[in-house]
Amino acid sequence: PTFDVDIDILKSGKIHITETIVADFSKDPLEHRGIFRNIPVSYRDDFGNKFKLRFDLIGITDENGNSHPLADQYQEGGEIYLKIGDPYVYLDQPTTYVIEYEVDRAIGYFRDHDELYWNVFQDWGVPVLNSTVTINLPDSGSEDMKATCYTGYYGSVDSVCTSTVIDDKTFQFTGGQEFYPGEGFTIVAGFPKGLVFEPSFVQRVLWFIADNWVVFIPILAFAFLFLRWWHKHPGHAFLDSHVKKC
Repeated sequence: PTFDVDIDILKSGKIHITETIVADFSKDPLEHRGIFRNIPVSYRDDFGNKFKLRFDLIGITDENGNSHPLADQYQEGGEIYLKIGDPYVYLDQPTTYVIEYEVDRAIGYFRDHDELYWNVFQDWGVPVLNSTVTINLPDSGSEDMKATCYTGYYGSVDSVCTSTVIDDKTFQFTGGQEFYPGEGFTIVAGFPKGLVFEPSFVQRVLWFIADNWVVFIPILAFAFLFLRWWHKHPGHAFLDSHVKKC
């Protein structure tokens, strides 16, 4: 397929993504009803803690705005899977899928800049003939805008792609050659601080607890057992303070 992406970075810190995928089923002798689209949403931070993106699917249409059926949506292995297509309709021609969704927590906040690090696609079982990505900022940036991209299999640092700062609000990335099955395309766009809102400390803590609640099970279990013991032996903790001295 071909894979073109428009990403609007919103003032709120969310990103609004529109993917236009053209799958040519006419060149495959196998019967197809649609496509799978997998989107990574679970990562690890620098300390090994879980870090999950918040994903919200808006819609799936063709190039004319007609809806494509969504056969299934589920999360597995840290990825959102979209099974797109009608199980009773076989496709034998080029078909366009416009997938629109929003993601929260994708922006990285650093001391001197903010950035979007985004896996456009990875580990697809089919080749991608070409891919472009356009990123739009909510407000004008400055000369501090920086862009880079990576291609290849997992762990690769190859950069068979081009990264361009078009103007003070726009980045563009282009794959330099056909992507083979299993290869990925990753882009990084850095921009000045202050263009998007940064989540508060309280919000970050709430996200951390939601993503890593399993870590708190031993603490909650200890607190529960301690409270049970306390209610059964309410005076023991202060026994010494009630002993009269001679």
